[in-house]
Amino acid sequence: MPKPVSLPPDLEAVLTDNKHDPETLITAFMPIFCKHVQADRIFVQPRNPQTRVCKVLRWRRDESIPWPAIPKQVIDEWFVEDNWEVEDPLWRAALHLKPSIYIEDLEKSAKEGILNLDFESRYMFHTAFIHGHAHSPPLPPTGEPDEGGKERQFYGSVQPAVFDGPRVWSEEVRELVGRCLVRIAPVMKEVGEKAPPREHFGERS
Repeated sequence: MPKPVSLPPDLEAVLTDNKHDPETLITAFMPIFCKHVQADRIFVQPRNPQTRVCKVLRWRRDESIPWPAIPKQVIDEWFVEDNWEVEDPLWRAALHLKPSIYIEDLEKSAKEGILNLDFESRYMFHTAFIHGHAHSPPLPPTGEPDEGGKERQFYGSVQPAVFDGPRVWSEEVRELVGRCLVRIAPVMKEVGEKAPPREHFGERS
């Protein structure tokens, strides 16, 4: 059985104090999480993986930090995802249940085929970011057996970002992000399970 995953006390308090209201929990989680990883902006996108209906919750340090401008993305309301994976290899990786991706330098990552530089420049405006994947059950550590593979689903992305040039994401930050994703994924699953059906938007499932 996996060991319980603990977080810093301020993040644990968010999870405890808001355990009966998952959406409020995510809203409270974002600025404190960004303080720990020293990010300027974040959006968290809980989703229903069966219907691809999702919601975007977001936070930024101040008004000088731009919001994303992703086509067909609605804020704080449920909507049907566009097929972002066509243009965005990072979203495609998340849908394929790949581990989270840490982007330290956009141009270098683009040359390596990890991201679409045009997509990031047109819509996201950041200079470095984390494309965090909230999977449940979580991915096992490297080399350990995958006991939850058949049941695993992608319940949304957690994307902290910076705007002051490239950023090296330290091992400490990566380890903390991994623990946070394990703890926040069930919350995002709970939110995603409350999404209205696609028929609500005039679309078929």
